[in-house]
Amino acid sequence: MIKWLTIICVGLLVLPAGAQVNPADSFAGELQRMKRSVHSSVSRQFVIFEPSESDPFPRTSPNANLVRLDPDLLAISCERIKKALLAELGLSDQWHAKINLQLHPFQTPDEAVVVTTVKFGNQWNYRVDLPDRMESSRFITAIVDVLLLEMADRAATARSAEIPAWLTQGMAQHLMLSSGMDLLLRPPSEMESGISIGRTDLSAQRVNPLTQAHTDLRNMTPLSLEQLSWPQEGQLNGEAGEAYRNCAQVFVFELLRLKDGRICMRNFIAALPQHLNWQISFIKGFQSHFTNQRDLEKWWALRMVEFTGRDLSHAWPSAESFKKLDEVIRPPVEVRTAADQLPMRTEVTLQAIIRDWDFTRQAKILNTKLQQLALLRNQVSQEAVSLVDAYRKTVESYLKNRNKAGFARLTRATSTPGLDKLAQQTLKELDALDLRREELRPKEPAESTAKTDTASTLVNH
Repeated sequence: MIKWLTIICVGLLVLPAGAQVNPADSFAGELQRMKRSVHSSVSRQFVIFEPSESDPFPRTSPNANLVRLDPDLLAISCERIKKALLAELGLSDQWHAKINLQLHPFQTPDEAVVVTTVKFGNQWNYRVDLPDRMESSRFITAIVDVLLLEMADRAATARSAEIPAWLTQGMAQHLMLSSGMDLLLRPPSEMESGISIGRTDLSAQRVNPLTQAHTDLRNMTPLSLEQLSWPQEGQLNGEAGEAYRNCAQVFVFELLRLKDGRICMRNFIAALPQHLNWQISFIKGFQSHFTNQRDLEKWWALRMVEFTGRDLSHAWPSAESFKKLDEVIRPPVEVRTAADQLPMRTEVTLQAIIRDWDFTRQAKILNTKLQQLALLRNQVSQEAVSLVDAYRKTVESYLKNRNKAGFARLTRATSTPGLDKLAQQTLKELDALDLRREELRPKEPAESTAKTDTASTLVNH
């Protein structure tokens, strides 16, 4: 404390002649300057340190894509990115370690972002050194990377985890394209009545976050699992970088939409510090879907074939896609409650058709359903396409096996024990698909709550 006061006194000696300074005002001013140099986010996980010196004339003039990282807004931006990531993983905010962001004067557009991990006792700490002007995508990717690292290290003891590039790049890309608001806030750029004004444009129209990836990947050869796993030097830059991020986004998206994809992804992240090779951690986390690397390679190849064969630019939103699927698998029919009554229009399930109708009537309507499902596949959202394929495969297999076994000559589904077994197996598969359809169906109340939270955030900030 004495040394600090001495420095302040020396500062007083070099003031211009005749200047009047109140020592108390100088002391308070210095404290206020120090207070302004450190900024904490609302959850206290992020601490932002302003640059130690200003650099109004950077070595390279910033381009239009660079955003000035305002320390006050940066604290809000970090919380927004974290909220979006937690929502994607189905987690609540239970952070363990602080993340310190040290800004320094901008030098070049492509200068590296350095993440340093330090352990004090049982506590991990993270420091992110980054320029005070960056491209929005690079900043968001850096924050997603350190957030995933903090999540993985919560159970780490001897070594910090290594987050694979596909997870960081793919998750960041998906969050940027699926978020309903800007994840990185920009400093105000206008003045009205002496007040700085910043504007954010929001659109109520929901855009499929995979549209851009779909468009790009239809004009190029998608990356193999090996290329995603071990990107070469320079593969994350320029056009090659865009291709990598597109494939990584689809990879992450497809993993998350597996039946228990979020749980598997969380288990995978938690297992990363336990193994030097992330692939071992992956198989451990996703063991309910993949038993080895070969299974994962086959799955990814199939997903790419199906993904690039569809036109997502005209795909329906998720809610509408599920509604259309409901209409196909629950066709309307006319029934009579009595011979002298007018027919009533009602819905019937595929299970009821297979269980109660004779095969001649079954075959006619089920073949129509196959045609409708094939057409539906080209228009539904990516979340619903696997369901459409599964229903189509189940119905197609049932019809094929019925005809193959000569059951088409029979009039009732219960005519033979063999037919009973085939019908029962098909009914069981359809029941399982119905349950899965309800699990994947978009939840309207949750979306409304998210919109309310977003509006509240915008008002508060």
